[in-house]
Amino acid sequence: MNQHAVRKAYRAKKISMKNKWTTVMACFLWGGLTIQADQAFRNHRYDGFKVLPTNGEQIVFIGNSITNMHEWCEAFGNHNVINRGTSGAVSDEVVNNLESMIAGNPKKAFIMIGTNDLGTSGINNAAHVAGNARLIIDYIQKTS
Repeated sequence: MNQHAVRKAYRAKKISMKNKWTTVMACFLWGGLTIQADQAFRNHRYDGFKVLPTNGEQIVFIGNSITNMHEWCEAFGNHNVINRGTSGAVSDEVVNNLESMIAGNPKKAFIMIGTNDLGTSGINNAAHVAGNARLIIDYIQKTS
């Protein structure tokens, strides 16, 4: 291989690496913007829970998008089933907003949390999720 061909191959590889780096950085930036944009939705949803208290006849489903994206009252054929799922929620948010989710002391509460924690740096471990699950269960038991 002559010197000209080597230089050309090096430049092509350098450009390719630059494109890969640019793509990776764009993905991180887009992901960060998406997370920030989603926070407004979650805050709006939590605010809605504050003005829509439950009652002693209702069954509450608490969780993330897996909970949020399903019509639980229709699935169970029971108008007393209330959806308190919030897409993108991590267990810390559920702990911080739990009071509004169960105000009115519902008859039962089902909890599905932790999926988003496992994809979030700093809280992506089972001990963190288990600790928050324990806080949630203790609070529900104490206030019911």
